[in-house]
Amino acid sequence: MGPLNIRVSILTPGMTRTDTVMGWVKEEDIPRWVSEFPIRRLGDPEEIAGGGIYLAAPAAGFTTGLELVCDGGRTLLSSNTGAAFT
Repeated sequence: MGPLNIRVSILTPGMTRTDTVMGWVKEEDIPRWVSEFPIRRLGDPEEIAGGGIYLAAPAAGFTTGLELVCDGGRTLLSSNTGAAFT
């Protein structure tokens, strides 16, 4: 799609403090959940939005085919990180 000046990238958020997430996660369980995240907390919606703003901005004009993971480093601890992390 590049010749048509169409860029295709995705934003993959992790556990984020939204009304939906907080509707099924008990506040008292959060410290246990995030204890394994490198950043040790849930994300804020504004932090996730920042990734989307970048992808939509002129600054990302040469960015395509990217998965921008905003998950506090959680993916680094999973087996889904690809060959670079194994």
